[in-house]
Amino acid sequence: MNFALESLKQIWQDHLLSWSIKFSVVIIVVQLATILLFYKNIPPQIPLFYSRPWGAEQLANKFNLFILPGTLFGLLITNLILTVLFLTKEKLLVKIFMATNILVSLLLGITFFKIFLLVVF
Repeated sequence: MNFALESLKQIWQDHLLSWSIKFSVVIIVVQLATILLFYKNIPPQIPLFYSRPWGAEQLANKFNLFILPGTLFGLLITNLILTVLFLTKEKLLVKIFMATNILVSLLLGITFFKIFLLVVF
């Protein structure tokens, strides 16, 4: 437990690592707030699965919109655990984890807002 607390202190002292965590948390909170704020205005079916064939196959229940912030939260927790494990041994690997976290947060944020703007406005 003490090892984890020391590692978290080191993470907050590193600019890239702390910025990555804060960026991801902000994206998650904004997505959740947007969903909850406009939940009544979202149609019952939304186009969520763009890798499937065009049409009804792409549609999902509006509750499935929570998949995007949930995925981002899971990735953040996974990266934090891996960061704590590798922080003292592999600095470059830790930076790669957090850079990946920033990139995925940005891409999932863009995807969320494109879907949201398509179905609500």
